[in-house]
Amino acid sequence: MGSVFDPARILHNSLWWMTAKASDRDDLYTVEFPDPIVKHPQGWKHRVWLDHILVSPDLQAAASPVRYVAGFGRIAAKDATARAASDHFAVYCDVEAT
Repeated sequence: MGSVFDPARILHNSLWWMTAKASDRDDLYTVEFPDPIVKHPQGWKHRVWLDHILVSPDLQAAASPVRYVAGFGRIAAKDATARAASDHFAVYCDVEAT
């Protein structure tokens, strides 16, 4: 994601805003799967945040003609359609052009 020795070049994660509130943090996963070795008595699954959209500093600059819209990273609805389409839930964000 970049170097702490050059913070102006560190990439920004579009889902960062989801870490602020507990209710959003609970939904911050893009893969869900059962443990292949040990079955959980309640059928619980592992939930892991594997998929990211990383945004360069240039896409965050106010003067840039193409910009990431801060706070608008999302994970697709975790419904039957999403589960049938892929084993990962889609991650997306808003980008605006002027």
